[in-house]
Amino acid sequence: MRASAFWRRLQAAPWTARDSAARRGFWSALFALALAAVFASVALTSQVSLRAGQAAPTTIVAPHDFVDQPDTQSARAAAAARVTPVYRIDSGLLQQSLAGFDSALAAVNGARQATGLTAAERQSALSAQLPPGIPVDDQTAVLTTDAETLAAAAAAARADLNAALQAGVRPSELGSARASLTAKVQRLSNPAAVDDFFARLVSDTLVADDLEDTAATAQAEAAAANAVSPIVIVTGQVIVRQGDVVTAKDLTLLRAAGLLREASTWTLALGALAASAVIWGLAWAFLRLHDREVLLRERAMVLFGMIILVSVALERALLPLSPYLVPAGAGTILFAVAFGGSTAVLAAALLAAAAAVLTHSASVGVSVLAGGLVAAFSAGTLHQRRDLVRAGLYAGVAAAGTAAALALLYGGASAEGQQLGSDALSAAVSGVLAGVLAVGCLTYIEDIFGILTPVRLLELGNPNQPLLRRLVVEAPGTYHHSLMVGNLAEAAVQAVGGNALLVRIGALYHDVGKLKRPYFFIENQLGGSNPHDHLSPNLSALVIISHAKDGVELAREAHLPQEIIDFIRTHHGTQLVSYFYERARSGSDGAEISESNFRYPGPLPTTVEQAALMLADGVEAAVRAARTPSSGEIESIVRRLVKDRLDTGQLDRAPITLRDVDTIAGTFVRMLQGAYHARIEYPEQVVQEFRPARRRAGA
Repeated sequence: MRASAFWRRLQAAPWTARDSAARRGFWSALFALALAAVFASVALTSQVSLRAGQAAPTTIVAPHDFVDQPDTQSARAAAAARVTPVYRIDSGLLQQSLAGFDSALAAVNGARQATGLTAAERQSALSAQLPPGIPVDDQTAVLTTDAETLAAAAAAARADLNAALQAGVRPSELGSARASLTAKVQRLSNPAAVDDFFARLVSDTLVADDLEDTAATAQAEAAAANAVSPIVIVTGQVIVRQGDVVTAKDLTLLRAAGLLREASTWTLALGALAASAVIWGLAWAFLRLHDREVLLRERAMVLFGMIILVSVALERALLPLSPYLVPAGAGTILFAVAFGGSTAVLAAALLAAAAAVLTHSASVGVSVLAGGLVAAFSAGTLHQRRDLVRAGLYAGVAAAGTAAALALLYGGASAEGQQLGSDALSAAVSGVLAGVLAVGCLTYIEDIFGILTPVRLLELGNPNQPLLRRLVVEAPGTYHHSLMVGNLAEAAVQAVGGNALLVRIGALYHDVGKLKRPYFFIENQLGGSNPHDHLSPNLSALVIISHAKDGVELAREAHLPQEIIDFIRTHHGTQLVSYFYERARSGSDGAEISESNFRYPGPLPTTVEQAALMLADGVEAAVRAARTPSSGEIESIVRRLVKDRLDTGQLDRAPITLRDVDTIAGTFVRMLQGAYHARIEYPEQVVQEFRPARRRAGA
């Protein structure tokens, strides 16, 4: 069934609204609900509703890799607990301890050197400057012993104190360190009371100077914890077995895997509708600003929604195999072919967002986005259908590279060789599937939706197409004229920013109606007799005018797209066949001649491309009729003909400005001057000089 027939039947169905706006609203609501159903199906079919202490109704396995956070945190905490605290000697406390010893020794020497005091007064003065608890007898001993013995005992005790401090005394070891130091000093070879004095003094002044560096310890603990690789639940690993009592840890794992349904069905449905509304809302907003025609044309809008919906549904169907096996590039390629590059970029973003929603993975979404963007860029330069496969391959490479890069970036089991290779391979396969699916779907899209894609246009331009082959054989002059018109119109449309490929292909077919009576048109007469010499002006005009109607009939029989048929219908607009009109007037003997019998029925051109083709058709025929015009004559012919089309209102319905018309005319002049340039006539003497050289060369 052809596109037009399909849509006529659809619009005539009893359940279909007659108003186009109402139908577009219906399609929008239908697509939103369908996409929400796809989103909701992921949760409904994959999630379970469980609580701690309940027996698992079935064995549940991991649908994808994810980190076992409880076990990972436990392992990291254990690794941090095994870290030995970092201690550092506090030099300030060391010096403070030695200063306390030196201060007490200075007090002893001061009391020994004091004059005018009794022994009891010296001892009392010394006791006030010493740490409490030193026996009076020991104080008396250091006051009465000889200076040499005191100095030796003090030096030895201080050296032992310094050694203990340099070795480091931790707070937990302070008691044992004091006992050890006391015993060591008491064994010095001095009077026992003197050694006891200094033993008690070093014990009192010794402090814990080897303290824990909490910052360094915390850093070491963090390093030890980070060195523990995440414990990963791999795809297919059992999370909970059927009949096992579900624990709090099991619920945590199910939640991390996205398998635990914690919301009600209504909440889930609302979430799916919200996600669908966001995606469609962004799409409609973009189209309203940048491609409003898609929203206004029912077929285009339905095609847009169908591609999105089918692509997401296909992603959903392939999800159990691999989250990266999502051939979203197929939808992007089809968007690029059917709607253009900017809309394809929008599709890539929308399909990536849908993939992230389906897989609960931003990494998958970024991978799909990369592949989709590459597909959109690659599909922008299509010459044949196999180029769609090439675009899909490029998309697969981009998606695979992105998946691998993200896996390496974020680490974990997905960065290990086997899983990394699996994800990258799935992404690459998705690109191959995208290209194949795009090729397979394109023909149906062209037929059902009547979308004229660049690929279809290129196929229509193949000289082996039946109508073009007939032109070559049956009307070669018309075919050559069509080629020239196509070149002129293509260059002109390129200059003003239209669809150059469309107008070139339209030009090839614009005169196919001449196949009905090719020799009634001067370009096919090849110098023979002119059949119009034997016809009345009215009949000749009827034959000439009918080639547009005949062309429409032939085009429809050949199932040419409507866009091409429109070129056939409009390329003469409502112009007057002035030659035969004037012949009729001159032979009418004053009788009134109806001008309407000598005018094309129209319609007028309604696009820039149709207007450019009308002008190119006229100027090519006019310049060709001038035989060997000069450059100035060519410009004069072009400007005069373009002005005539403007003055007679042939361009009134085309969205074209006077500046565009001037640009088109200038393009025609440059191209025609190049095609019909004057050739140099060489003097006879120069020709004679060339002849011997040609004979020597064997010419």
